[in-house]
Order: sequence, then C-alpha cells, then structure tokens
Amino acid sequence: MKKSLISIFLVIFVSLKLFATDVVDPFKNIEYFTLENGMKVYMLSDNQAVNSQISVEVNVGTDVETKHNAGISHLLEHVIFRDDRVSKNTYTSYLEEQGATYINGFTSRYLTEYVATIDSKKAYFLVKSFSEMLFNKQLNQNDLEIEKGALQIEIGDLKSYHASFYYIGRFFKWLSDLFPPTFEIYRDDFSLQEEHDLPHNYYFKSNNRNFTLEQIEQHYEDYYYPSNMILKIVGNFNEQKMKEAIYNSFGKIEKKGTKSVEKPSYDAILNNSS
Repeated sequence: MKKSLISIFLVIFVSLKLFATDVVDPFKNIEYFTLENGMKVYMLSDNQAVNSQISVEVNVGTDVETKHNAGISHLLEHVIFRDDRVSKNTYTSYLEEQGATYINGFTSRYLTEYVATIDSKKAYFLVKSFSEMLFNKQLNQNDLEIEKGALQIEIGDLKSYHASFYYIGRFFKWLSDLFPPTFEIYRDDFSLQEEHDLPHNYYFKSNNRNFTLEQIEQHYEDYYYPSNMILKIVGNFNEQKMKEAIYNSFGKIEKKGTKSVEKPSYDAILNNSS
C-alpha cells in the first residue's frame, strides 16, 4: 500500500512538473509598450512565420448602447472600412488587391475589432493602412446608406411581427422581475455586479435604417481614439522597423475621445470574489 501511494505521488509530481514546463511563459517573446497617445501595443515576431496579422481592438461595443442607439457600434464598424481615397471605396477591396488574405471586423458586447492578414513582407504597409483606415476619416452619406443596406441584410429586416414579439417578451420580463430568484450567482458566488440587459433585438433591427450621419460621426468621435485602443501584431518582421512603422503611423495620432468605457480589472474581480 505504501509503495502504491509513493508511486501515485511520484506520477502526480512528474505530471505537474511536465505541465509546468509546458505552460511557463509560452509567449515570452511578446513585447508590450504604450505609445505617448495612450495606445497599447503588443508585438510578437517569429522568423518562421510566413504571414503577419494585425488586430486593432476598440474599447466599445453594444454594452454602451441603449434602445435609442442599439446597433450604432456595429454600423460604424461597417462604415470604417469605407473610404473614397482607396480602390473601390473600401479598404477590404484595397487590401485584397495588395495581397491580404483575410480582412474582417467584429462587434461584440465590449469590443469592436478590426483584423487582417498579409504576407509578412507587407506587414509594415498593413500597419500604415490600418492607421489610415481608422483615423482621419472622411465619412459621407452615400457610404452610410450603402452600409445600412449591407448591415440590414446581415441582421435581418424588421417584420411586422417583431414588434409583437418584443412586447410579449417585455411582459414576461416584467413578470419575472416581480418574483426575482433568491439565489444570484453574480452576487452570492462571485460578489460581482450583474451585467445589465442589452437592448432587445427589435431595436437593432428598427434603428439601423434611421441612423443619421451626425450620429455615426459623433459615435466615432466619442470612442475612436488611440488610448481607447489596443494594437496587436504577430508575424515575421524586424522589431525595430515595426516599431518605427507604428510610431510613424499610430504614434502620430493625437485624437482624444469624449467618452471612455470602464471595465473591472481582473484584480478587482479576484478581490471581490475572495
């Protein structure tokens, strides 16, 4: 029995050592720095990589929206790709012509992200292009109308029955609020504030056609500024040359927003749950 226990502990010990070896700082080559304008940058260079990828995260998403402007972050994400100074008036077409194999944008609850992949020889070009795409925008009504139509196809047209479903849902939500659960996982298990409800899907469909250019421009001014963004670059590139490309493009942007989005840090979450 004693020998069996010793064997079991030995296996566990060796397994833990192996596991620890596998997970110790797997990304030790990541370089992190912050530009003078507040933009956070993460770089990971690997001389074995064929392609390079750039990602820019904007600290804004549907969580800041109300029923009056639900969907505006997603619509702005679409509009950001448009620019009459590039080929076919879209950065998607322009970057594809330059060899990019993947260009996309995503809007989630807390983030709007822009990402593209290109041959590593053009990694510096991609950084410059993303800086031009995200800043010094020249938005116009025609671009807005085109992207409204594209987004409406993506999220679906508003049908006559959507309003009925919305009011039925509100009724049942009202009933559930009358008898709230006695156990709240956010409060009782983690001591966290429960996330507020997002606007109903009905508003995302109904608002889209009615957004004005002024609303889009204001949302852009509010949240699209360097200190509200994170730039991530991974691929095969010269780190010093990449830093120069970043400083000469994103680093020269002095734009300041009018709003910020505060999210709890991991330390705060751990402190609240302990």
